[in-house]
Amino acid sequence: MSRLFTSTQRLEKTSAVITAYPYTIAAWVYDDGTSTAFPFLVGCSTSGTTVSTTRIQMLLDNTGKVATDGATTTAARTTNTWFHACCVETSATGHAVFLNGGSKGTGTTSITFPTGMNRTSINAWNAGASVGIAGNMAHVAIWKVALADAEVLELAAGILPTRIRPQSLISYWACNARDSGEIDPISANDMTNFSSTSNANTPRISQASFIA
Repeated sequence: MSRLFTSTQRLEKTSAVITAYPYTIAAWVYDDGTSTAFPFLVGCSTSGTTVSTTRIQMLLDNTGKVATDGATTTAARTTNTWFHACCVETSATGHAVFLNGGSKGTGTTSITFPTGMNRTSINAWNAGASVGIAGNMAHVAIWKVALADAEVLELAAGILPTRIRPQSLISYWACNARDSGEIDPISANDMTNFSSTSNANTPRISQASFIA
């Protein structure tokens, strides 16, 4: 299962689960090709503003590359197929993004960690704004550490986020749409659902995730 979104639908938690560097964000995404430019995927922000210095985000740029404010992947996603997106932020000057575990892009621009953020969002960071993807998302996760390249590759190979450094996993949303909201079994950072629906379309998860 996964969550099916239009560009205006979202999941939201009214607090920021990311509070400092380092951190890692990862998600499986299915873009149906009708998304608006620069669709937001996952991040934290300050309500009532769209200023870049008041948010952290993983998104797609206008060419379909996975991006943050500090880095962009070297290749673009393919529409109408599942892909894995990940950003790893080690510090104010250490930024990396990945598409399907590779196509790594890096950056060293100094980005001060925002203060005053008060929400965490999947697929939109501003209520009513058409800034998300049109398509599906699943297995969204956030860690309080910078994952290694090899760990990002494991996620892209279908290993569940709960099997990668579980002691440092802040939140995990399967996006299985089985509840009115979205449950976080790790830290109870449950999200309110704003109109997204359940969908049978789902990414491939490795059987190794279920082997003790």
